[in-house]
Amino acid sequence: MVRFDLGTFSKKFPFKARFSLERIEKLLYKLGSPHLKLPPTIHVAGTNGKGSTIAFLHAIFEAAGYKAHIYTSPHLIECNERIIIAGKKIEESYFSFLLQECEKYAQDQEELTWFEFITSAAFLAYAQNPADVLLLETGVGGRLDATNVIKSPIVTAITSISYDHQDYLGKTLAEIAYAKAGIFKAGASAFSVAQPKEIESVLLACAKELSVSLFLENRDWDVQEAAKGLVYCSNLHCPKISLAGKHQIHNAGLALSITSMLEQSHSFNLKEKHLKTGIATASWKGRLQNLSSSLLADYLCVGSEIWLDSAHNEGGAQALVETVETWRFLPTYFIVGMLNHKDSFTFLSVLSKVAKEFCFIPITSSEKYRAPNQFIEILPHKNGFTANTLIEGLKKISQLSSTPIRVIICGSIYLAGDILNMLENNHERIS
Repeated sequence: MVRFDLGTFSKKFPFKARFSLERIEKLLYKLGSPHLKLPPTIHVAGTNGKGSTIAFLHAIFEAAGYKAHIYTSPHLIECNERIIIAGKKIEESYFSFLLQECEKYAQDQEELTWFEFITSAAFLAYAQNPADVLLLETGVGGRLDATNVIKSPIVTAITSISYDHQDYLGKTLAEIAYAKAGIFKAGASAFSVAQPKEIESVLLACAKELSVSLFLENRDWDVQEAAKGLVYCSNLHCPKISLAGKHQIHNAGLALSITSMLEQSHSFNLKEKHLKTGIATASWKGRLQNLSSSLLADYLCVGSEIWLDSAHNEGGAQALVETVETWRFLPTYFIVGMLNHKDSFTFLSVLSKVAKEFCFIPITSSEKYRAPNQFIEILPHKNGFTANTLIEGLKKISQLSSTPIRVIICGSIYLAGDILNMLENNHERIS
């Protein structure tokens, strides 16, 4: 089979367009409405933590012997990472076949977006293959997100909401929350982590309008960090969670709240041992991932730490800061690369609370990155310098300290993908 050229196709359709469900619904109808033939679906929206919550959910279902389809975005290295079929990444030949099938029916839809196209292919794959559950992550927003064409999820979930994609979702937190709450469906219980009052009131109003039961953290369920792990609702004692970061406790709690309810009301055999195993074994690349044992550590003093995170907005930066403040003290240097449409000033201002110094680098996998020297201009009150590559940045940082330090690489999922690609393919540098 001839490999489908996704790069060529992506140039035919825009990455951004007027938000609407009409385009993808038209294509899906031509494909036989696969979005109406999906396994029981858990739909997850939010600003930060969607992928991590799905990782916890997947690990719990897997521990119980269930097969899960998973749809997440964006990808880190290869596009087929987005589509997991019954626990396995979609095979390239099958992916190519589905993409060609979608293209055949999309010829007359010039305004169809790239994300709508990929989402259609994913739904086609999920409808054609059996699984016990589908874990479905929104792209941007929720109400008019391409994934929101599904009609009857068994559960909807909202992770942490903060400022991001304001050009599309709204300028205020209330407007952003309204967009996220658009995934709520009558007949499907909804769950949310703790939110600021402004956001919580919107979620409650949207749930009330649809007569949806909304279960809120700290009102209907809670999760607390404990000496040996975490405690859910005062009675479920779980081991240490597998994902690093204080914020992951709430994502784990969200997964526990959902699966606890499903065990009682949807005939899933999810026992306490499955919940505990899932919380302890979930994995999610590029989210506070420890790279201290990788080849990158060779460029720093012995005893130094290197971490990779996909944080790229205010909420993500705040989560990083809260986590660093709980770790042992080490001078913390940030290596940052960001896309040019992100709020770099706010992101860096939050990180400045724990930053010793910043190093700014380009993102090789996107032409829309912010030039490193532009960061220096927007953050003059904090020490900062530029580098052409990650390795050059690490070398410059190593010259600033002869004792152990901590380096956190962050600012973009695309940057995280670049670095993981480099490490997995044993490249010498990112250039």
